[in-house]
Amino acid sequence: MNHVYFNFQGNAVLGVLAFLGFGFAEFLAVVTALVLFARRKRRAARRVLIGALAAAGLYVAVLLSFSLASREQLAKRAEEKYFCEVDCHLAYSVVDVRESKSLGTGSSRAMARGLYRIASLRVRFDPETTSSHRPKDMSLTPNPRSVRVVDASGTIYRPDPAGQRALGSVEGAALPLTRALVPGESYVTRLVFDLPEKAPDPRLLITESDWITRALIGHENSPFHGKTSFRLGLSRAAARGALAAARRGRTRADGRRATAFLAAARRGRERASGGGGTSHGEHPDLATRSSDLPSPSPFALLLCPARSRRFDGSLCASREWRCRPGEPSRLFLPES
Repeated sequence: MNHVYFNFQGNAVLGVLAFLGFGFAEFLAVVTALVLFARRKRRAARRVLIGALAAAGLYVAVLLSFSLASREQLAKRAEEKYFCEVDCHLAYSVVDVRESKSLGTGSSRAMARGLYRIASLRVRFDPETTSSHRPKDMSLTPNPRSVRVVDASGTIYRPDPAGQRALGSVEGAALPLTRALVPGESYVTRLVFDLPEKAPDPRLLITESDWITRALIGHENSPFHGKTSFRLGLSRAAARGALAAARRGRTRADGRRATAFLAAARRGRERASGGGGTSHGEHPDLATRSSDLPSPSPFALLLCPARSRRFDGSLCASREWRCRPGEPSRLFLPES
């Protein structure tokens, strides 16, 4: 069973009521102090202000105690994070993650500076969390959301507008997170981020952007409060596709290296036969220097049967290794 996370620690209704009650009490205290000052009752006015400051200190202490008792949480694939409204909840979950170097086609094509990471986000209005007094067909328009990716080093990445437009030209425009919903309704939207290819442990963080939430006891936007983010690891299908593409690219690169290795060996033999012999104990079948060899390839193997030793391309390219005079040498390439 998937774990469920919340953007509010404790009861959201109580948190909102505590803030409203504190704000009203502080307003009354300030008005009372002003009236007392106007009537020249300064001592009483000072007492009222001291009481108001004490109440403010108590509120801040409770707010910080909730924040310091919280911790950072990480939601896995398909696990939901609930955003608590007064009488209902919206659930957010990452259902798919993929990556691409470019998005779009033709004139709308966009190239990433690093690598595009596309997160498919599901937004759901949970009908089980609505108040009994709320009409079942009453829609909810969410408050503005703040969306960003944060990596392990603390670097923040915002959604990439160019990548978002390019993806929309192919797959359709992404739905905004402020779209109105009725109980039981859901939708999937896409978020595009341009991340460095080796960004350490990127996580998607979605929070409310209203400033007032910073003053609510138990809210994740309050100072020093731990937040719930989403893991942005590739899905299994996307990871298999990326691995297959990497293998195909590596195989093609190794084939090119092996061909270049063979050409270098042939050039060495031609120089050896043209010069009437070899020097420094080189064998005529492989009269090459390490500077003539291409970058290492695990598929280019040299074998000296007389010594029963096997050397790969990296060793040949990094050392002045040669078969001993009189020992046959052969170059082995991968089968096409």
